[in-house]
Amino acid sequence: MELSLSSNDAAFRQEVRDFIRAELPADIKSKVERGQRLVKEDYVRWQKMLYEKGWIAPGWPLEHGGPGWTPLHSNIQCPAFTGSDSLNTSGGIPTHPGVIMQASVAGDRVYPPEI
Repeated sequence: MELSLSSNDAAFRQEVRDFIRAELPADIKSKVERGQRLVKEDYVRWQKMLYEKGWIAPGWPLEHGGPGWTPLHSNIQCPAFTGSDSLNTSGGIPTHPGVIMQASVAGDRVYPPEI
């Protein structure tokens, strides 16, 4: 199957690749390349970097703290984050409509906004 990306989608794919090349810590990249075990601190450090970039919850809508990516953008980032030259995890929070619904409806009534 031939997949042709729009110029916008190709630019997004390049942005993801550039981010990984520039931001993935060398020690973590080295561990992955050598097949070494990653420890909790490695995952946490990478997840913090994804959070700072706004990419910690790739499938979540913008109004619920996600990046608001299209389904295609979510699929574009997956191979980049799980490729051989990157950390073998997206580090993100999985999307689940029930979680979003409960968090936005029930949670807003129970928990203060600062949480």
